[in-house]
Amino acid sequence: MPFLRLLFIAGIIWLLYRLIKKLTLKRRTGSRKSLESTPMVRCVYCNVYTVRQDSYFRENNYYCSIEHYEKYIQKDSK
Repeated sequence: MPFLRLLFIAGIIWLLYRLIKKLTLKRRTGSRKSLESTPMVRCVYCNVYTVRQDSYFRENNYYCSIEHYEKYIQKDSK
């Protein structure tokens, strides 16, 4: 009888372990997917890639900041 009780408790612990592992795996997979689907664009001035949502689109080009847009325009006009 004590052996069956020990086996039952071990089974419950194993089930809880599997449930926790499954829940934490779903969280990690979801966050990775959102990072992979973020479109990146290259700044024309410094060639650094930034998230398209955070970049500036002017005159058919992407820039990582307003300062780089202004520097690019100044460089182009000289």
